[in-house]
This record gives sequence, structure tokens and C-alpha cells, in this order.
Amino acid sequence: SDFVRIGLTTHTFWPEFIGGRELHVKNLASCLSKKHEVIVFAGSRTRFLEREKMGDFIVYRIPMVSIKCSNGLYYRIAPKIFGLFKEAGLDIIHSHEFRHFTTDAAAIYSRLSGTPFLLTYHGYYLPSLHLRILRRIYDKTMGLFVLKQAKKIICVSQTQADDFRVFGRNITKKIETIPNGIDLGSIRPEPNSEERTVF
Repeated sequence: SDFVRIGLTTHTFWPEFIGGRELHVKNLASCLSKKHEVIVFAGSRTRFLEREKMGDFIVYRIPMVSIKCSNGLYYRIAPKIFGLFKEAGLDIIHSHEFRHFTTDAAAIYSRLSGTPFLLTYHGYYLPSLHLRILRRIYDKTMGLFVLKQAKKIICVSQTQADDFRVFGRNITKKIETIPNGIDLGSIRPEPNSEERTVF
């Protein structure tokens, strides 16, 4: 296939933040960068923009500014991301997670530039009623814009796919469910260990 320049966005990235989404994006970038140019754009606690080479791909760690929405709730933005998108000259932009600024920014950039936009939804639980109300407001405004802009929406499980039913058929028809893979080499126990007996 043709060589393309791929942008991956994520609210936070490995190893500064360690979680399922961060590892997913790292592994995806590693695989894609074997044949394509890959740039990861991630929010960070850093005070200054950082550019890092990680294997065969590039990572931009972008300072985040926190906007307080309510007690304990912040919407974190990374204003420099728009300039980085433009400089990169991306052929496609693939955002990870929904309801984060890096994804919102990618959807806006996609609309303005015509760059194809893909969304992967990993899913997370909001524990309080207050947060769920704010989520509903977001979903009816910016969230709906993001979903309409996406060419495809990838969900990592049927549970995540079901979350989008409230948006209607025009959104759900874009969904592809692709479960997360497991790198067995990363969890294989040492020879003769107790864990190996369980396996």
C-alpha cells in the first residue's frame, strides 16, 4: 500500500501515563510505523512542548492547560496541537478516546483541512450523576460534531459500541468493533515459575 503520514492523538501517553489506552496507542504506532510515518500528539504535564523519537515514530508531548468546570472536574486543553497538526501535513488523523480535547481538536482540524478523521473509543465510567449530566450536554454539542466528522468509529468491545446507540443510526452505522489484542510475549511467565503452572 502507499506510504502515508498518520497522526495519532491521545489525551495522555506512555510512559508518563500508564493505562490501557496509552499502551494501545504505543503498540499501534509501533506497528504502523514499520510501513508509514507516524506522529503521536499527546497531552502532557510538561511545561514546554517536547518532541521525542520513540522507535520508528515521533511523539509530541504538548503542555495542557486545565479549565475548571466544577469541583474535581477539569477540561484539559492543549492549544499548541493545532499548529502541530498543520506543520505535520497529515494524510489521516486517528484519535483515541471520546470526550477529550485532543479528539475535539482533531475533529475541528479535520473539518477545516479536509483530512480524514478516524475515532477509536476505549470507554470509561463516570461515577457521579453530576459528571453524567455534563457528559450529556457535551454529547449533544461538541460530541455530536466529533462523531459526525468521523469517517469510521472503532469500538474495542460491544459494550462501547452500545454507548453510541443514543446518537442514532447515522452514527452507529459508522461503527466497527475491533477487540484489543494481547501481546502474549509481554505476559508469558518465566520458565518453572508459579505463574507458568497456572497457565
